[in-house]
Amino acid sequence: MIGSFRSYVEKALGRGEKDVPAERAADRQTATRTTLTEAWQKAQGKIDWMSAPAMAEYVNGMVSGRSLGDNGHWAIHARDHFVAPLNSRLGGRVSMASLACGSGHIEETLLRDFGWPVTEFLGLEYDDQLRANATE
Repeated sequence: MIGSFRSYVEKALGRGEKDVPAERAADRQTATRTTLTEAWQKAQGKIDWMSAPAMAEYVNGMVSGRSLGDNGHWAIHARDHFVAPLNSRLGGRVSMASLACGSGHIEETLLRDFGWPVTEFLGLEYDDQLRANATE
């Protein structure tokens, strides 16, 4: 079973094959690339479940135990209860890795808007276009 899965992953990544098609080698992509399109940006407000009335308040309250108006956002809760204490224990040197980070917009928001004390960030993304978008 593991061997079959490993073979599948190696083929998907283009490893273990002698002849990788040029079009696949030149443009690795994932379904997440859809989020870069203008159509996705327009539709997001209609299909994003966090845009449903009271949903953001409910979800953030479940994580933090407080309302959004009382600094109950999950990112603030995670920063204050997990990331900041880790930062203190590590002497101000917190590294963060994100797998399948897309264009890195969520991680950028955590660092910029929520003040996560991260000194080094490694974003890993398979999709070429998402990686390119992250560097812009």
